[in-house]
Amino acid sequence: MRQIIYTTERVNSKPAVLKDGVLYVMPHYNLAVHRCMCGCGEEVITPIDENGGRSPGFWGWTADGINVSLHPSVGNFQFKCRSHYFLKNGKVQWV
Repeated sequence: MRQIIYTTERVNSKPAVLKDGVLYVMPHYNLAVHRCMCGCGEEVITPIDENGGRSPGFWGWTADGINVSLHPSVGNFQFKCRSHYFLKNGKVQWV
């Protein structure tokens, strides 16, 4: 099922099973992971850099106190679903 909202969980390591609609953030490893928001079930790994996502292949993140937002967008063009979205303030914004 295509997600329109998501929640954020800060974790020390990647959970064995990822829940739909949850962005898992591991600040210690500069990494975030989630299941594709289109519902296809693919695991999406987004490495975080300290330059705010300005390095190629990395994302920046901001927090509003509840949810983490990633930037730039998440483009899953290597997956069959080819989904493309922003994760911003607990909402999935489809491109």
